[in-house]
Amino acid sequence: MAFLERDHIRSAVRFWEFARILYNLALLTLVMILLFANLGAVEWGVIVGWAPGMFMLAIVANVLFCAAYPLDLIAQATPLNAYITPIRWTLLVLGTLQAIALAVVLLFGMTFAGGLGPGD
Repeated sequence: MAFLERDHIRSAVRFWEFARILYNLALLTLVMILLFANLGAVEWGVIVGWAPGMFMLAIVANVLFCAAYPLDLIAQATPLNAYITPIRWTLLVLGTLQAIALAVVLLFGMTFAGGLGPGD
């Protein structure tokens, strides 16, 4: 039995690419709620100026999401493979909660400290 089997990779990709949709929807929902909640404090022109910075943060969030793949593959190659489904969902929930916490901190920083746009 090889450490890394094709079925392990296929299983990981199948789960985590579906989970990426849930992860991105959770972050998008949070960003929209916070932006609309602070609409009185922030003008649309300022929000549009943040678009490049927010796009870069979305890329960073998706790159960090990829940290789940090696953890999943290692878990599948050990006796933990019997518990892979609860491990995956736990990793997804904890990772999403951490990303949400980071997004809240960054959004409040952008709202009250000037933003991520050019010249900020």
